[in-house]
Amino acid sequence: MSEEDKDFEFKFQPDALLDWRKYAVQHLNFSNELIKAHLSEHVSYTETVVHELYKLSVNSLIFRDYLDELQSVMTVDDADGSMRLLEEDIANVWKCLLSLSESKKFLKVASLSLEEH
Repeated sequence: MSEEDKDFEFKFQPDALLDWRKYAVQHLNFSNELIKAHLSEHVSYTETVVHELYKLSVNSLIFRDYLDELQSVMTVDDADGSMRLLEEDIANVWKCLLSLSESKKFLKVASLSLEEH
């Protein structure tokens, strides 16, 4: 195999996975609480906002579970305390972060900010 065909690896500190997981759980809890309030008729949201809340909830759950799976197979390098993620793993993390960010922006326009609730 040539050098060009080798997978790229990126170094991360193990805390990065924990921070991303915390971010996913925060968004999961946020969306689930607002969905619960809507379903119990304490508040009323438009159909598009409810759809985005469901999307945020599902994507947060997927991200959390993906990070848990990733954590179970990652090993920490004894030399520098870092872990190595392959290009594919980084792409998956990026897609998850992007989907949460897009939902968060949509909900902020609809006057639902994660920081306010």
